Formats: sequence, structure tokens, C-alpha cells
Amino acid sequence: MINAAMMLRHLWRGALSACIALGAPYCACHADPLPVTALTEDARLSRKITVVAERAYLGDLVPALLRVSHVPVTLDDRNRAGNSRLTLYVRDAPVFDVLNAIWSALSYRGAEWHWSVEGKGQSRQYVLSRPMRAAQVGTTLCEWVQSEFAHQAEVYLAAASLDPESRQALLTQHAPSLYPSDQSDRMLSTALSGQRKWDGLALFNRAFAPGERSRILSGQSSGRVPLTDLGEDAVAFARSVWEGERVMVSVDGAPPVRRAMPTHIEFSTEAQGPLGTPCLMIWMHREDGRSGYAYLGGMPIALRLDRMISDQWSLDGDSPVGPAGDRSISGDPKDQDRANGTPTLLSRLRRLARSAPVNVVALVPSSVPVDLPDPVGCRLDQYLALLKDQVGIMSKSRNGVLVLSSQGWFRVESAETPWRAVKRLREMQAADPNGIVGLDGLAWMVRELTPAQLICFAGDYAGAQAALAMRELLQVQGASPGFVRALAAPGGVRLTPAQCEALRNGWSPASSLVSAEPVVRVTMRMSGAGAKRVRRLQVSVRSGSEPWKRLMGVEYGPLALPRIEECPP
Repeated sequence: MINAAMMLRHLWRGALSACIALGAPYCACHADPLPVTALTEDARLSRKITVVAERAYLGDLVPALLRVSHVPVTLDDRNRAGNSRLTLYVRDAPVFDVLNAIWSALSYRGAEWHWSVEGKGQSRQYVLSRPMRAAQVGTTLCEWVQSEFAHQAEVYLAAASLDPESRQALLTQHAPSLYPSDQSDRMLSTALSGQRKWDGLALFNRAFAPGERSRILSGQSSGRVPLTDLGEDAVAFARSVWEGERVMVSVDGAPPVRRAMPTHIEFSTEAQGPLGTPCLMIWMHREDGRSGYAYLGGMPIALRLDRMISDQWSLDGDSPVGPAGDRSISGDPKDQDRANGTPTLLSRLRRLARSAPVNVVALVPSSVPVDLPDPVGCRLDQYLALLKDQVGIMSKSRNGVLVLSSQGWFRVESAETPWRAVKRLREMQAADPNGIVGLDGLAWMVRELTPAQLICFAGDYAGAQAALAMRELLQVQGASPGFVRALAAPGGVRLTPAQCEALRNGWSPASSLVSAEPVVRVTMRMSGAGAKRVRRLQVSVRSGSEPWKRLMGVEYGPLALPRIEECPP
């Protein structure tokens, strides 16, 4: 049964939901766009500018806007304001409209950013800041999602141990807190129909102790178990899933045969969909791969989160994409953006902005491949609906500028490399005679960035990929400067047996560390020139007086400057 502790958590969930709604009183003087009166008081804001920037840090973008517009705009970098990454496709747009579109893209109702006006006349300047409430939105949303998932998990896992009649009573009791109000009956009916969900959750209950279940549900671990270890019930469950798939495979042209029966079952919690909603997945492992389904989380949470985020992103002064949204997007079908390679979200948005044509300010994720059609030939409103349905990109209009934002931005915010860290790496690169950070730079990334940040940064910078590849080795002594210098010295570093054992457990190249106390060193060399210059690092090992043997190698080029194309007025 649902106990008192769970009811207390449910009360906490209600309080958190109220906080997420962002409707609490908030000081209006710290939640302002630029006022319309500023246009009459400062003619510079009417200047038209052209800027193209793709996922540029706000800390880089604001100075670029100053250069191109000659309007004194600055960024107050407190509360990590410079970390936000924006995409702009702007042609002949008034400065005023661009600045307020940026404000609108970043703000949520009750947690808005703030444009302040300092000084008077031609000496006035405009400062963009991120109040603490705005800085906390991402964390608050993540906590809300995790709370909703934990609540659903506790109700469903309790229901899995009940007979069908008692299960229905329990889910009906908690339906208002589990499902969107206008879809409660449908979702409740769907949850109660079909036995496979409840068999799978009952198996999860039996297979793991409460502590391990909590770790799996929080994403801290996963549980993979041979089916034979779980008894006949588990085998019967796996067989029912396997028979339901009806998957036939053919090898080397032979007649199709059924895939092999699963041998292992795995339980893990993973983010699914554009919003990154957590789902408890149950995977069936076969000799030729795995397949799985979600048993918890997913749509009930995603629908409520979708509506909440969309509602709170709509601010006073914003408007839906108006009547112009029903026009067709024209453009050259032979445009190279369409012809070259796999389309990415940025390439589609770039083509949309150019072909519609429309000015765009967007807060969107990294340029991953997407299965989106060419916008040319579509209606603008239909294409924006497609962006929402397939990629989770919301849209609105602010003074004629199309404003876009990823609904799942809060999920990846903590994984983005901080702007100050990128600035520090640029400084280290500028100070290096070869113009590329060396082993000390990789070690600095290992010390200062989380693994999630390194993985995200690797999409922009091969040096982060190199730091990831060498992370375990560099962490042998906490990536300390002294250890790094010793690694790069001709004599290298002698590893202790305990250090070797730790490396073998987490670093795949260390499998060849067979000596009790091997010596490891890193050598570096440069190749190429200009933008094509590359730094190559090689990790070598030897025992006693034996020759050095190569363990692994990495290479990377310089950290690129932000892509911001400016066209002065």
C-alpha cells in the first residue's frame, strides 16, 4: 500500500509543481525586456543589423552585437549568464527587435531575464542579466521531472503486486496526480489494459532489493541478470515478449528464421524523446542484440511537462506566428544546404530562415542529424508544427522575429561546457607556441569538467574527445600538474600495482599493463600547418629496460573560435 511517507512526498510534489508554474510573485523591475519608450529615446536601437551565429555562447554573442550595431550592449555574467548558446539568422533587423527576441528566447514567466538601461542620452548602455530565479529554472524543472517519475514508479510498483480489481482502485485513486486531466480516463484505461506491463514491473520488484531498485530508477546503475537466475516466471515473461515481436531474420540469403530466445534481461532508466522524459526500460538481450520497451515514465509525464513549459514560455508581448504563417516557403531546390550530406537541425533552420524568409533567434541543441524534410515547399506554420512534434522545438513571434526554443534545454544545460571554461581554454591555446593546448590543457579539462560536459564538448572540439580518451590515466593522481609534467618527461612515470589495477578496471588500453610496476609516458608532436595543424599524443609503456610499446594515441586540432558572421549596418 501507499504509505504515509509517500503521501508526504506527494504534498512536496504539489509544492514543487507550483514553483515550476513560475507564477509566484516576482520583482518586475528584474524581469524586463527593453521598453518601447527606449526606441524614441535612443535612435541607435532602430539601426538594422545582419548577424549569423550558430550556437554561440551568449558571452561571445553580446560583444559581437556591440561590434555590429555600435549600440553599447553588455552582459552581466553573474549566475552563469554567458553559458547560454543561441543561434541567430538575422538580416536587416532593428537592434531593438533582436535584443528583445534574445530576451524572449531565454525567459520564462516569473523567471525572466532582465534588460537594464544605464545612463542617459548617447551615454546610455544596455545590460542583459540573468536573475537568480531565471538561473534556477533548469534545476527546478529537472527536480520536478524526477519527482513525477518517482511518484509514478511508487504507485505502479505497488499496483504490480495487486490483483486486477485492487490495481484499478489504486490507479483510479492516484489518476489526478499521474495523468493530464483531459486525458486521465484514456491513460488510465491504457495502463490497466494488457498484462505485460504488470508482469514486467512485478519481475522488477522481485529481482532487486529496494536499494538497488532505487539506484536503477534514479539512473545510477542498471541491472542485467540471466533469465535462468530469475526462475520460470522470468523465462515465461521473456518468451511472451519474444513471441510478441514476431521478428524474423535472414543470414547470408538463407530462409528467414525466428530470432533466438533472449538469454538475459536488463532493467535501466533512460531519457526518451525530445523532452528527455525518464523511462524504466526492460531490455531483452539475445545473441544478435537487444530490444526493449518502456514500462514506467514516458508519455504521462511528457504531456504535462510539454504543456507546462509551453505555457510558461509565452510572455507578455509575444505572439503566435501570425497570418504570415500560412504562406509557402519558397527557395531554390538546388541549394547546397539541401544537397550536401545528412541534414542537421541547424542546416534546416538556416535554410528556413533564408527561404521563408524570416529572422530567427533560437535556443536549440547541438547540430545532431535530424529526420526533417526540406522546408522549401512547406507552409511555415506546418513546418513549425513539425519542428515541435519531431524535435521538441517551440515557436513564437516577438516583434516579427521568429523565436524558437528546445523544450528539453534544461536537461542538457548542466552538460554544456561553461563559457568561462571555454574562455580559459582559448587563453591556454593562445599562450601555446603551437596554438593548440598540450597535455596540460587536457588535464585541466579532466579536472574542471564533468564527464557529461566532456562528452558534450567533444561534439565541438576534438581536444575534449582526447581528454575523454585519456581521462582515467590523467586521473591516476588527480590530473595534478606535477603528475602531468612527469608523464610528459622522457623518463615517464612508474605506476604502482594499485594504480595499474585501477586503470585495468576502467581504461581499455590498460589491459596490456601486465608488468607489476610499468613506466608510462606521453610523447607529443605537431603536424600540418595553419587551420589544419594537429597535435598528436602517444601513450607508451615499458617494463625495466624493454623498448617502449605504444598503448594508444590521440590527435586533435585547435579549438575553433565561435562562428559569428557580422555585417555592419
